[in-house]
Amino acid sequence: MIFSLIAWIQVASAFQVVTTLPELSWAGRGIVKAAQLPAGSESFEFTPLLKGTEDPHFVDAHPSYILKTSAADALCHVGLELEIGWLPKVLDRAANAKLERTGTGFCDASVGVHVLEKPQGSVDRSMGDVHAFGNPHYWLSPIALVDAAQAVRDLLIRNRPGLATEWTRGYDAFKTQTLARFSALKKRLQSQGGGSSVRVLAIEFHKEFTYFFDAYGISSMGSLEEIPGLPPSAARIALVAQEAKRRGARFILSTPMHPKNTTQRFSELSGAPVISLPSMIRPDQDYFELQELLVSAMVKAIHGAQAEPKS
Repeated sequence: MIFSLIAWIQVASAFQVVTTLPELSWAGRGIVKAAQLPAGSESFEFTPLLKGTEDPHFVDAHPSYILKTSAADALCHVGLELEIGWLPKVLDRAANAKLERTGTGFCDASVGVHVLEKPQGSVDRSMGDVHAFGNPHYWLSPIALVDAAQAVRDLLIRNRPGLATEWTRGYDAFKTQTLARFSALKKRLQSQGGGSSVRVLAIEFHKEFTYFFDAYGISSMGSLEEIPGLPPSAARIALVAQEAKRRGARFILSTPMHPKNTTQRFSELSGAPVISLPSMIRPDQDYFELQELLVSAMVKAIHGAQAEPKS
């Protein structure tokens, strides 16, 4: 572990960008690859702090996070208070002026995203894990991720303005390629899921698939949680299962971090199969590998197969 961290810091002539989630690093690498930088240009490295298996709300300010951010040239985070519980601690201990909100290396990827589920009125802790600025789980929507990648493009332009043309070209190509792959997947879901407009009613354990549902045209009847961040009671499970059965919900979408006994109980009561897949990719994983897994699992559920894909 120590050796790998030292090796990461000692990468020669590389502009180091740390991201909180692997999806932002994937987008950054896509922009750099498509930018077609001139021969001899410095390299640009994107490294996520999270491994894709954590709950991004609740992680510790790990020493490796602090070491990486202290040596980084830039930091790009999801924003909308997703990382509010741990990232400020990491940045405080890293003491890297470039990564402060007014620094040249600061990047809030949410600035270009059309935010969903902004709460109305005041928000307090009695409401559970409610984000005052809206739902931060936008990265599962290819459309929203493309919008978020604008902040990565602007970060690169701000730090290497002499390559502004290349960064713009790289982002435009990344956008075209990403949306084309998304369009193909959505057409597959529509053709195999029944009809030109997918009208499938689904439910999620926690409101982290909202943007994914929105992008693919899936209707959601809400979350199994009554108070975000708190396990649902037996009465809540029974009530939602009854409503899901009445309305014909086709599946419940959860992640391996959610209690399996809870989702299985809901499935038994509602008759809707459980689709359990991660909500983040791994650092070395292609973004569309998870997208394809989600679409395939939904197609199986739509056709009545009891699908619980491996993560």
